[in-house]
Amino acid sequence: MHRSPGLPGEGVADVFEAAPRRTVTSFPEEKETSVEQRTYFPETWLWDLLEISSSGVLSEQYTLPDTITEWVGKAVCVNSEKGLGISPRAAITTFTPFFVDLTLPPTIKRGEILPVKISVFNYLEQALPVKVVLEESHEYEIIEEPESQLPLGHRIACIPPQDKVVHIVKIRSRVLGDVNITIDAFVDELYPEVCGPEYVVSKRFNESCSICRHDDGSFSAFGNSDASGSTWLTAFVLKSFAQARQYVQIDEDDLEMSRGWLKLHQMENGCFQSVGKVFHKGMKGGIDGSGSPVPLTAYVLISLLEAGEVTSSRAVMEAAFCLDADTSKDPYTLALKAYSLSLSDSPKAEQAVQNLINVAEETTNSMHWELPAGSGKSQAVAVETAGYAVLAMMTVDAAKFELQARKIVKWISSQRNGQGGFISTQDTVVALQALASFEAHQKKEAVNLVITVEGEALEHAFFVDESNKLLQQQVNLPSLPSNVILDMEGEGCALVQTVLRYNVPDATASDAFSLSITTETSPDKKCITKKIKACASYLLPDQKSNMAVMEFNLISGYIPHKADLKQIVGYGTSLIKRYEVDGSKVMFYIDEFSPEDLCVEFRIIREIDVEDAKPGTIKVYDYYQPEFSISKSYVLPPPDECKITLVPIEAIAIEGDIIVEPEDGPTTPSSAVGDLVALLDEMP
Repeated sequence: MHRSPGLPGEGVADVFEAAPRRTVTSFPEEKETSVEQRTYFPETWLWDLLEISSSGVLSEQYTLPDTITEWVGKAVCVNSEKGLGISPRAAITTFTPFFVDLTLPPTIKRGEILPVKISVFNYLEQALPVKVVLEESHEYEIIEEPESQLPLGHRIACIPPQDKVVHIVKIRSRVLGDVNITIDAFVDELYPEVCGPEYVVSKRFNESCSICRHDDGSFSAFGNSDASGSTWLTAFVLKSFAQARQYVQIDEDDLEMSRGWLKLHQMENGCFQSVGKVFHKGMKGGIDGSGSPVPLTAYVLISLLEAGEVTSSRAVMEAAFCLDADTSKDPYTLALKAYSLSLSDSPKAEQAVQNLINVAEETTNSMHWELPAGSGKSQAVAVETAGYAVLAMMTVDAAKFELQARKIVKWISSQRNGQGGFISTQDTVVALQALASFEAHQKKEAVNLVITVEGEALEHAFFVDESNKLLQQQVNLPSLPSNVILDMEGEGCALVQTVLRYNVPDATASDAFSLSITTETSPDKKCITKKIKACASYLLPDQKSNMAVMEFNLISGYIPHKADLKQIVGYGTSLIKRYEVDGSKVMFYIDEFSPEDLCVEFRIIREIDVEDAKPGTIKVYDYYQPEFSISKSYVLPPPDECKITLVPIEAIAIEGDIIVEPEDGPTTPSSAVGDLVALLDEMP
């Protein structure tokens, strides 16, 4: 690729961006020529740093990605004498004359029949007789079409030049999880040129966390949509960045700005002021309704010290004074105090650890803390409390408190979920840090273990040694129910965990939320639009939830109306701060629920006609206390419920503020005329 001449410089960065489409391509070529699969579909491309000679000209050759799109980018040159130069925008279009595009929903439910929509494009100058084959697989069943004379999964059509043909093949999945679909598209043997591409469909989902920075160095969950940064979230980000800087590049000036912002909000008594929205109730200081600032102060102090604040600084000493004045017996507060004082080298740190041990629930093999009932007190906070306890013990005197720490580690491990985390994001972060700290203080001894598992129709041995001790091994139980017997021989320590997963038609709801759902038809010309409305409220006595999520699992074949989603969130100034679309799920992040109903309503559009479609679900849950959740199923009105009976305008008499339809029809306010006109204008 040739670059336009620019300023002589030390480097050039080329940036091209595009929104690619998922496509399959088949080029008509000679019969015996193999076809290279198109698999490279980046969203951005060409981030290169290159040195330019004194001529100011650079010529490079690149292979374009497989995406069919227009790439747009520019070159940026930097020179120590001439300064900065930016080229005009340049564009290049990637194109192929013959390709296949699949229209698929991101997910379907078990038992549903999925129509695989296969669009074959022909941008050549002559017609092509193209055969499309959806290959058979053990992962799905191809539904036979009674009228078709072709083999199962085969379609054929003559595609005119500069045109396309759409084929539909119906399948029913036989397996759960990702399903691979292979499509072959080629010119029929009557045509001399043949090709045969293969396309594998495998959906992947990912989750992203949006934590936005303000200009003053503070952070809030929804960035500029929030009036100010959050004390708690700024401390959380500072702590996280400080821990990550040995692995990734972190701007120290940014860390210093965040430290400075936190210090600006330290009050005269040494406690830190709670500014902005605090999503984690345990940090709100809601200890028996006292509104104590101690938990938040301890958390901010931990973040400052882990980010490099010296223990002799004024901020640290004044924060320690705030903590010393507290007399709370709440285990969560005691754990935060113990760890923060141990990091600050306080002479009272060891006594703080002992105070925490005094209120623990201890058995022969475990130690943990039972939290008092109330706002913000959940199993997630119990895990977090145990994690801070281990961190405090390891910091104060690891040898002295090793026995108690080992018991706590056993209890924390028993709370681990099937994915390796714990209950929520926050407690998982603390628990993993505690486990790592405990491991760092243990002697490094050789591991050589044989763990035998016996159950119904199962006998299996796991071998764990130095070569594979960090590798997770697993075996499935072939039948349930089953009694399982474990036996271990050798030297070392290993964690054995059983995981049982199952589905229930309707999960038992907690008493924290109420939820109601209504659906209706939203009339349109193509009869493909429905509307969902969900209303939820918070029912517990404290009257305000943590940050919560309302999650819509759409019925297969439907997609959300993006304009509606944007309108719901607006500028982020309401309680509904943000939305995400992840496959068939639409999630709304909500500041808090109260006893008053909060409703979300938006349109959904039927993109694919899925047969035997199963009901959708809507779930409301507390982000930091996920056991506070409620979930309900919903169905949509019949697909064909969209016909509108229009009355000729000349047949309507308007009397005052009332529209009177002939033959004793219903009456409506005259303002409905505008609504009717607006509705008609919206129709395609």
